Amino acid sequence: MDERTAIEPELFGDAATLLERATCYVLGAAAGITTATLANATPCAGWNLRTLVAHVNDSLGVVADTLASRVPDDGEDSADPVATLRNRARVLLETCLAHPDDVHVDGLPLDGRIAAATGALEIAVHGWDIARACGQDSPIPDGLATALVRLAPVVVTEATRPCLFGPPVAWSRQAAPGERLVAYLGRNPVARPGGGLTPRG
Repeated sequence: MDERTAIEPELFGDAATLLERATCYVLGAAAGITTATLANATPCAGWNLRTLVAHVNDSLGVVADTLASRVPDDGEDSADPVATLRNRARVLLETCLAHPDDVHVDGLPLDGRIAAATGALEIAVHGWDIARACGQDSPIPDGLATALVRLAPVVVTEATRPCLFGPPVAWSRQAAPGERLVAYLGRNPVARPGGGLTPRG
């Protein structure tokens, strides 16, 4: 069976919009970053905010490259990681408008909707990480989080979780969708940054 025939359209059909919303969310979270906060602890164990932003910049570049075969020429060693984040987010937002149905990862074909949804999931949760590191109470918007909660078990499976995220944290099913999402991805929704409940990527 072609792998694309197994995709549930209601889950992945609007993946580009989810990616766009996740990118806008991470941009909003990044607005709270200052020179001083770059040294702050994050929900990612062993990472300060500067390290996390560098990782997000890499992720933005990889998703844009996957969907459009290009990344912004902003220099990997930029002295201003927040400027790099904004530039890469801008390019990704442009890419969201017209990503292809089929892309290639390591030479293998992949449905573009899966690539976009996977990018949305990672970018949104790292937006939450950034907000927490900046001391902001800025949950992932309910509509975006609700869609990503449905997608998360399809994208983050027992096979893929070890190289992406930590074990899920038990959390109430009656909690807000953003809390349920970050808990599924290995975060304690109410833990202070540096508490050690973290993903690996």
